[in-house]
Amino acid sequence: HSWIKTETDCSEKAKVFVFVEEQFTSTTAYLVFFGVSKACFNFLTGIICDKIGRKWALTLGWVIAIPMPFMVIYAENWWTVAVSNLFLGMQQALVWSTTIFIMIDYLGQSNSGAAVGFNETIGYTTIAIVNKIVPHILDESDPRAANYWVVV
Repeated sequence: HSWIKTETDCSEKAKVFVFVEEQFTSTTAYLVFFGVSKACFNFLTGIICDKIGRKWALTLGWVIAIPMPFMVIYAENWWTVAVSNLFLGMQQALVWSTTIFIMIDYLGQSNSGAAVGFNETIGYTTIAIVNKIVPHILDESDPRAANYWVVV
């Protein structure tokens, strides 16, 4: 009994969120909530860094992310998962943008392209490594919890 099923038309039906019904509105909300919150907080991150400093902006970003994995683990409907993406968008904007600012501080404004490149390379390499580790610890009887407890 697998938590993901491949249909004859090669589409995959995941059983991770059994309450999801293929509705455009609810699945789109998931992406829109993330995009809008990240866009707004990308704008605010520079101001926040100037007001409270880089270290505290990073700390704030990680604190804002605390509710997200618990919302997904215990979600009983898709809207809870979608709203959790508000927290993810805020966290990504604060943490990712602040680390770019820090890299520019270290390398200097004249090397800002290299700073962004290093930051992106380190970030996405880490994501790739985690994506190789997670399948080995995944509990197919409860795939949501296993993945998110790694995050917590």
